[in-house]
Amino acid sequence: MSSVLFPRVSSHAFSSNPASGAKNIHNSGSSFSVALNKPISIPSGAISCTVDVVQANIWFVTPNISAALGNNNFYFSSATTNPGSYHIVIPDGLYSLDDLNTTLQREFANLGFASNIIVLTPDGPTSRAIISYTIAGLDVDFTQANTVRTVLGFDSRQSPPTPPSAAGESDYGDNPASFNQINSFYIRSSLTVADGLPINNTAAGIIAAIPVDVEPGAQIVYKPQTPVSIDASSIIGRPVQSINFDLVDDQFRPINTLGEYWSLILHIHYSVLMSTTTVPLMSI
Repeated sequence: MSSVLFPRVSSHAFSSNPASGAKNIHNSGSSFSVALNKPISIPSGAISCTVDVVQANIWFVTPNISAALGNNNFYFSSATTNPGSYHIVIPDGLYSLDDLNTTLQREFANLGFASNIIVLTPDGPTSRAIISYTIAGLDVDFTQANTVRTVLGFDSRQSPPTPPSAAGESDYGDNPASFNQINSFYIRSSLTVADGLPINNTAAGIIAAIPVDVEPGAQIVYKPQTPVSIDASSIIGRPVQSINFDLVDDQFRPINTLGEYWSLILHIHYSVLMSTTTVPLMSI
C-alpha cells in the first residue's frame, strides 16, 4: 500500500468592523477578536500547517503628530506684537509640512496675530524644514517637552538660534524633517503561537508585514505576489474557536485607525497523508 501527501487550503476573511462580527475592538481600532461559528479544524494527522495573508486592506490615516506620540505642542513668544508666551496644541492627525503650516497659521490668527507671522517651508535638496519669521521679536521654544521639533527636524533649542527674530529671518532645521513616522504595518495574530515572522531579533507573532505604498488618507490594498508562509503547526489537531488580531507599526506601537476599519484574507495551508490503494467496486 502506498500513500501520498494531498495539499489542502482553508480560506478565511476577517474584518475589524463590528457589523461583520468583530468583538473586543480596542478604542484605537488596532485590535479585535472574532468568535467563529464553525471552528477552524486542522486534522491531527496533518503534515505541516502554514498561514498566508493573501490580502489586507488598511486606511493610511494613522497620525504622525499626536498626544500619544508626544510631539503635538508648539511654544512661541512675542516681544513686540501682542507680547507674551503662547502654547498651541496641535490636533492629532496625519500631517504634511503644508498641512502643519496651515494649522499653525490658523492658530496664530485665532491668537490675534497675522496668520503668516511664522511660515514653514521645505528645503527640497536637504529634506529639511525652514522656519521663516515675517516680523521681528518672535522666539520658538523647542526645549519644552513633547514639541513638534522632531517632526520638523530641529534639535532641542530656541529658534532662531539667537532670539528674538529679525523680520525676514529664516532658520533651517538641524536634521531632515521626519513626517514619515510609519514605514510599514505589522499584523499579529493568535493563530500562531510560534514566533511568526521575526523582525531582526524580535519575534512577536507577526503574520504579515504591510508596506506603506499610498499617499496619506488613501487605502493600502496589500496583495503580495508571493505571500510569506508563517508556521501554524500549533493549531494542528486543536480546533480554533476564536482568533485575535492586532495592527501595529514598525516600532510595535498600536495603530490608531481614526475609526476606519481594516481587514485581511488569509489562507491556511496543510497537507494530509492519504492512501493511494484502489478500493474495488462491490458487485450487487
